Amino acid sequence: MYRAFGHVLSALNICAGVLTLALMLLIGTDVFGRWLAGRPLQGVPELTKLGIVAIVWLQMAYTLHARKHLRADSLLNLMPRGGKRTVALLNAAFGAFIFGVIAYAGYFQLVDSWIGGTFEGEEPIRVPVWPVWLVLTAGAGLTAAEYAIQSLQAAGLGRFRDDGEEG
Repeated sequence: MYRAFGHVLSALNICAGVLTLALMLLIGTDVFGRWLAGRPLQGVPELTKLGIVAIVWLQMAYTLHARKHLRADSLLNLMPRGGKRTVALLNAAFGAFIFGVIAYAGYFQLVDSWIGGTFEGEEPIRVPVWPVWLVLTAGAGLTAAEYAIQSLQAAGLGRFRDDGEEG
């Protein structure tokens, strides 16, 4: 089951990569259009701003799942395995709480932007913001779930994998 969850997170990470490529092409086209014709593409700043937020949230849970986030581990390296487990448990429980709160708050923003028809930008290019709130809410929820799983693992219910370990 955890492996299937990892595949879902990996697919979202791939979507973030595709979105990154699309933004690169869009920005490159915009810059080239400014240079060649003196005319920018309309909507590029709005799409870029919203796209970067979506990319972060599409990758957040996968980065945690793969144990590829940044961490200062100088003190952890001095601790025995039990100390590492305790710190990992506290970290994961706190992370699950924080990202759960973000997902909870994001849900209400998602509903408000959907019902209120919130857009970014001015005519003629107006970009709806609800898809970004959807990605943020789902990404925060999945990150909270990954933290919850890691807290259970650190508590002894599953294989505890320290960030320093491979596999």
